[in-house]
Amino acid sequence: MFASFGSMILASAAIFLSFAYATTMLAYLTGWRALPEWRLSKQFVPRKRISVIIPARNEAQHIGECIRSIIGGSYPPDLLEIIVVDDFSEDETAAAARGSDRVQVLRLDGILPEEARHTANKKQAISIGIARAQGDVIVTTDADCVAPPDWLLAIASRFENGSMEVETDSMPAATIPILVAAPVVFHRERNLLQRFQSLDFLGMMGITGAGIQLGFQRMANGANLAFDKSLFDAVDGYRGNMQFASGDDMFLVQKIARYQPGSIFFLKNRAAAVRTEAQPDWRTFWQQRLRWGAKNAALTE
Repeated sequence: MFASFGSMILASAAIFLSFAYATTMLAYLTGWRALPEWRLSKQFVPRKRISVIIPARNEAQHIGECIRSIIGGSYPPDLLEIIVVDDFSEDETAAAARGSDRVQVLRLDGILPEEARHTANKKQAISIGIARAQGDVIVTTDADCVAPPDWLLAIASRFENGSMEVETDSMPAATIPILVAAPVVFHRERNLLQRFQSLDFLGMMGITGAGIQLGFQRMANGANLAFDKSLFDAVDGYRGNMQFASGDDMFLVQKIARYQPGSIFFLKNRAAAVRTEAQPDWRTFWQQRLRWGAKNAALTE
């Protein structure tokens, strides 16, 4: 009798959880479909000065390609500033970044105390880069990312409001955003684990865009995040979250959402998607997910 009752409880729980999961996925799918796909107008001429901040630690093998993809893009050089912040690298990251005279390189080993070498300084690196930046809009990305040609043009057009053509008439109200979350996708998959991560990450991007569109969940990825520079100071940057190794993106989005609701948007546009590589093995995969888990737990506190 008790075994039968227990089986009924388990079956009921399984049915409930399945229904809850299906309902949640349906809500996300509805939100994603309701999110207009933006098209970059051929007549768009940008006016915003953009500062791209790239925090980097031991990224000598990646930083060159990242920088070349940004410089080789379509954004006007006179409106573009690139700042690489070298976080106590033990390789030739700084030298590789200095390969172009259009890049400003800041080294934390001349700014932070030596003991900071053994801690995670990504938020410090971004904050220092922003303090030196001259742009109206800050765009953050990672040193192992590759940007498509019209990446910054697509982002700038969203900030300049109305300079993009949309696929439908359901374009959000003419609200000038103060933060834009844009897509990050994986490429160059070489094994089954990386292909799994690629599919998983595509789903995460869909959830990110849908959550922002529906207004009940606001996430972003610091590898492709843009925001008004004055806003960073207005919300005290990463103050209160510096103790966490990760979360430069999530904590900032949550702060801004509380500071000015309704001003966060997701840029659903292929031209705005930066590309990076998935973790190559199970060890680095689990380390990455543990970092993500730590910041997600902190968001619920």
